[in-house]
Amino acid sequence: MKKLILVSIASLLLSSTYANAEWVKPTRSVCTSNGGKLAKGGICEANWQNAKNICQASGARLPTIDELRKVITSCGGVVNESSNNINDPDYQSCYQRRGFRDKDWYWSSTEYNNNSSSAWGVNFNGGKGTWGSKSDQNYALCVRGQ
Repeated sequence: MKKLILVSIASLLLSSTYANAEWVKPTRSVCTSNGGKLAKGGICEANWQNAKNICQASGARLPTIDELRKVITSCGGVVNESSNNINDPDYQSCYQRRGFRDKDWYWSSTEYNNNSSSAWGVNFNGGKGTWGSKSDQNYALCVRGQ
């Protein structure tokens, strides 16, 4: 009984932390004046350092890899289970309602094993998280708050 209550309280605290976060889509002017370019759907695309600068100029920050993975799991997806996620219409519509596009990669602020040239990102269509070169062009969707 005590374990169940403790797990419930921990889950509630984790949900509240993410519930208080606000996803911020950078404006065209903030995106382009900080080294990014506007892609389809008005989403800002940039390399990792520019994405960090764009989020900062938006009064926000790049999300951590854990925050991006939380979007996957809170939508009913399973991290790195592409075949299940792609074929789950509820999962697909959930992350899209939250402002993320399918088949695109989003930057996180989390560096890969403290490697100065690589950082983690997420592709929501398949719910896949992986690392890539910070010089790659990926999407910057920022987060404000917890």
